[in-house]
Amino acid sequence: MELGLTQAQVHSAGGPAPATLYLLENGCRSSFSPQILRRLERALGWRAGSIRRVLAGGRPALNGENASIPSIYVTQADVPTSQVWMTSFRQLPISPHEKLLILSRLLEETIAGINANLIGESADPGQVS
Repeated sequence: MELGLTQAQVHSAGGPAPATLYLLENGCRSSFSPQILRRLERALGWRAGSIRRVLAGGRPALNGENASIPSIYVTQADVPTSQVWMTSFRQLPISPHEKLLILSRLLEETIAGINANLIGESADPGQVS
């Protein structure tokens, strides 16, 4: 997404350092802390979670917009199938090593989420054994 701002302009508006912006723009790192992403969103005038929306193919939610912003996809029919997603992922202009790092991170996050759900369910005091 092209906004026509320089890294220095984003940084002076409260965003991350230009070196961090360079890494983000050029896909040199696969993940950034939530604090860095939030600083960038604030500097751009975007609501929390907008960077993830943009990276997933959606549009940012602007500060001051109606709080009932739809999800990154307008309708269920717009959600890409796994085949479309895999094809798009394969076409990313990054090295196979970087793709492996991304997939590894997604797998770790998915497993952590499943484990958290399992722990939450077993800790439920209303659960009957």
